[in-house]
Amino acid sequence: MTHDLNVLYDNIADGLAGTGYILLENPLPPKLLVGLLVNLQQQKTALMPAGIGRKEGYQINTNVRGDAIHWLAPGVPAVNDFLSWMDALRDALNQRLF
Repeated sequence: MTHDLNVLYDNIADGLAGTGYILLENPLPPKLLVGLLVNLQQQKTALMPAGIGRKEGYQINTNVRGDAIHWLAPGVPAVNDFLSWMDALRDALNQRLF
């Protein structure tokens, strides 16, 4: 597993250092994705329209952003696993790119 993650991290770093972006097919472990989906379904919370700006400047503008979001809150095992995965990715990219 560690070898696979190192290869993934290397590929992401190479793409970012080269073209500035990378497209990945299924980079997250399926168990992690299922956990996040189950968490969202259990909350019975609809995705909310994404907005732009902060505080008084916050607004919904579908010409700028037409997506929907759901904020992840630590404390739920699936969310904690995802946040740990993302922290590991951040650490790996910092090691490879800086």
